[in-house]
Amino acid sequence: MNSIDSHSVDSMLALSFLEGVGNRTLIKLIQVFGSAAQVLAANRPALLQCGLKKDALLQLDGFLRSPQDSPLGLKVRQAREQANQAEAEIFTLDMPTYPRLLAEIPDPPAILYVKGNADLLHLPQISIVGSRNASLGANQNAFNLAKAISDAGFVVTSGFAQGIDQSAHEGALAANLGKGNTIAVLGTGVDRCYPVRNSPLMNKIAEQGVIVSELPMGTGPQRHHFPSRNRIISGLACGVLVIEAGLKSGSLITARMAMEQGREVFAIPGSIHHPLAKGCHQLIKQGAKLTENIDDILQELDSALQFHYAVFNQQSTQSLVSKDAAEMSHKTLKPNPSKDTTVSLPASVQKDLFSVSQDLPLLALIGSDVVSVDGLVEATGCSPAVVMTQLFELEMQGLVESVSGGYRRSA
Repeated sequence: MNSIDSHSVDSMLALSFLEGVGNRTLIKLIQVFGSAAQVLAANRPALLQCGLKKDALLQLDGFLRSPQDSPLGLKVRQAREQANQAEAEIFTLDMPTYPRLLAEIPDPPAILYVKGNADLLHLPQISIVGSRNASLGANQNAFNLAKAISDAGFVVTSGFAQGIDQSAHEGALAANLGKGNTIAVLGTGVDRCYPVRNSPLMNKIAEQGVIVSELPMGTGPQRHHFPSRNRIISGLACGVLVIEAGLKSGSLITARMAMEQGREVFAIPGSIHHPLAKGCHQLIKQGAKLTENIDDILQELDSALQFHYAVFNQQSTQSLVSKDAAEMSHKTLKPNPSKDTTVSLPASVQKDLFSVSQDLPLLALIGSDVVSVDGLVEATGCSPAVVMTQLFELEMQGLVESVSGGYRRSA
């Protein structure tokens, strides 16, 4: 983390610990003054007009006089130390590492605690949610669809609860010959495991995927934290798939937030006599896509991917993508010489892939037969993040299409 980002984190943490300041107030302050650092430097009457109390201003003044030893400064330092001990990072809304798609929602979390492969936050995602007390068949559907979604090149995001969430995470991790990844959005701090029995799963996600929370380190499970977490689950993704949910399920909150955020919503129908199918049936009546298999999702996501691509493009031009993804803009993929994957490219596809290179190295590995992301990673020797970034660009150009099992050349 450079000194600018470090200062941004300290400033945002200090504001978040102020008495009477929640996420909404924090976002309002950033919108008014431009950044956390500018809030700290703002004149006190202006801050009072924005709703800060006098006690909060006294806390700020103490922090500015002594950033290390003031009560506020000690809280900031403790948060930093706890994050370091948990091998977690802290991203703020005004940092380039913050996921841009999430930043577009009306009430993005001002602070994200991130543990694992943060590059995944910038890749196209589909969220899967559903009942904690799901049926055996629904859990199997969640596992199988998550695996298929991951094999098709998307990152699967869910909320780490028991039931559908757990099955979705496990299915995603099983993709790509057991090398799949997933994003878990917690209703606790990233250093707390809830439910506790999912500790082995949490460790695996930290190793192969990424764990995210807006809550400070050490925060335990509290009922009111879980509904607010749902906006992150939907905000990170292009679409949300609901698998088995009752009419009062929290999954319907996630689906409603997804609709408000302009995301696609998918729902799997069930028996008209099953209480946990009624929530999905209600969503379908409200316009959610009736979903039976992975193709139903892929066919519906074209417009959502265009939206994601617009954000992704903005992100790229501002150098907000990961180091691996940025390197792809000037690095030619080198296919495994032991494999005969040469394809003669027609003139119609000889265009810039990343407005830098005139060749299409990854496209040469993709024909009319389906090829998995894992196969492309093995053939190129590049990281999954690099391969996924170029696949996403190729798909947006209409040169390849995402199908069940991977990718193939567009007809």
